[in-house]
Amino acid sequence: MTEIATIELMRNLIGTDEAGYGPNLGPLTVTGTLWQNGSDQDDLYHALEDAIKSAPDRKKDNRIVLADSKVVYKSSGSIANLETSVLSIAGLLQSSTSTAVSSGQNLPGTVAELFKTFCPKQDWAKIAAMPWFDFDSIQLPLKAKPETITLKADHLIATATTANIALLSVDCRCVFPTEFNRGLAKHGNKASLLSNETLDVLSHLKSKSIDYDLEITCDKHGGRSRYVDLIQNHLTDAVINVGAETTRLSDYSFTEQDRDVVIRFQAGGKKSE
Repeated sequence: MTEIATIELMRNLIGTDEAGYGPNLGPLTVTGTLWQNGSDQDDLYHALEDAIKSAPDRKKDNRIVLADSKVVYKSSGSIANLETSVLSIAGLLQSSTSTAVSSGQNLPGTVAELFKTFCPKQDWAKIAAMPWFDFDSIQLPLKAKPETITLKADHLIATATTANIALLSVDCRCVFPTEFNRGLAKHGNKASLLSNETLDVLSHLKSKSIDYDLEITCDKHGGRSRYVDLIQNHLTDAVINVGAETTRLSDYSFTEQDRDVVIRFQAGGKKSE
């Protein structure tokens, strides 16, 4: 009975976000994360509250700060918090396949290794062709203490394991200036470019999520409120049920391969991922 109850409780979650300014201060990055949630909490912040917090504070504990990058890092402060969070998440991602005793044994040691951890579909030849991005030579961490990162990463992994939560996959797409400008010409504006890149990321992550019901949360892109065509083009041939389509929320669902998929585009979506 316990095993049956666990299977019924299990579901997959995908959240996406973007950062960067394309050709002004690039690259534009679009990232999605795929989680398997077998806890009794719908909100991963609550399920992992022993290991994460939503803003920096003065408490010295083993929690990492997991929030918008503008909250985690400010230009007037140190990059240590952001480094610790990012590298701890890398440890959590790798923990599902690694046999290392400690996350510190296999954390990315250079920016290039970090890229390859989080950007599995990135065309590395394009980056190598831009010598100003000499990512192999930048050692990590820059400011954070390695022992602190290892301690917090291990605590995050232990907390997630206890809560029956796994980070299954991360897909980060970097849209460099030439590609960004080509996308603008194709799609007409940055919002449409962003929507198509985001749905492409979702398509990749959805293909890795085949066993359980799936919930997807994304930011809204520009002033768009209708996403049916994008969902149909990128995600499914199934009939799409349309819920709300307002300035705050666009809500859709469909059934595919005996599982339910819900996708929401909402203003300030990162608050709910």
